[in-house]
Amino acid sequence: MDGSVSVKGVMPMAAKNKSNSKSTSTVDDVPPEFRQRFSEIVSLADDFCDRSLNDEYKQICRKMAVSLCQKGSRVLRGKPASWACGLVYAVGRVNFLTDPSQKRL
Repeated sequence: MDGSVSVKGVMPMAAKNKSNSKSTSTVDDVPPEFRQRFSEIVSLADDFCDRSLNDEYKQICRKMAVSLCQKGSRVLRGKPASWACGLVYAVGRVNFLTDPSQKRL
């Protein structure tokens, strides 16, 4: 192998999400010191997903928020809105929402 990675046949994260066993991420999934920030970020991301995306994106954003709110993270610094925006943007970007050739939701 030459170390190159082929992206042919790779499913966007939203499509892969259906196979995950745990469907809902909650505040109990994050350490206690991050729970308030997790709730703030998830509230903002949920609101955006409800208005502009769908429930599948909402669940993916919640899972990313759990990953973001772990020990060693700098998520306690900065504004919750900035973290929520970055999280939703990252999820949308890897799922080709910024690609003009893709269908809109």
